[in-house]
Amino acid sequence: MTASNASPAIFMSPQMRPELHAGIDPELFDAHYWYRQELMHFGRKLDLSTAGGQFQIHDRISHFLRTGERLGPDSHKPSSQLDWRTADLDVHTVISDSYRNTQNVRSFFAAHLGPDFSFTICLMTWIKENHGASLADALQAETTRRAQLAQGNTPELAPHNPYDSFARDYLAHHPESEQDDIMAAWQVLIQTPRPGCRGRGFIFDPQDRP
Repeated sequence: MTASNASPAIFMSPQMRPELHAGIDPELFDAHYWYRQELMHFGRKLDLSTAGGQFQIHDRISHFLRTGERLGPDSHKPSSQLDWRTADLDVHTVISDSYRNTQNVRSFFAAHLGPDFSFTICLMTWIKENHGASLADALQAETTRRAQLAQGNTPELAPHNPYDSFARDYLAHHPESEQDDIMAAWQVLIQTPRPGCRGRGFIFDPQDRP
């Protein structure tokens, strides 16, 4: 069994989460995890653009629920106040919609990947497409890319997938688990609201029960 073979959408139990409707409380909406297909369907009902990745669509819907303003795909206003020029960055820092390639960010990557680090188009594209992932995810993606290059391959960094990341980490701690075990743990995780998380932060905790 491999994590990539799992199809989490077919296991979803919508009745355990609030119904998506135009009057849903923004805080309640932001506290839950929603699949991209769900967000696209809801976004269309609200006459919103469904361009972009999962977290971009989530933020667009959240902004509309709070303000009534419909943002286009190119008019997204950063909701994060994180200043990437001066912030104290660590592996847990979430890549926000205010992200910028700065000397501060370069110093972070250089500390983990070596002093010769420089931004590449591949890494910058990965970061742009994966708001909501962590800097640890970005480091792992870049490390994987470098390893593949060293083997003579020219890899494409796949977009961040929360379920695949969860399944990978869960299996690392519970190597005897089956797909049903992983899915059951994932369902418990995403059905549990996390106030203020804006759809992010649904990651494996080693203390979770197998």
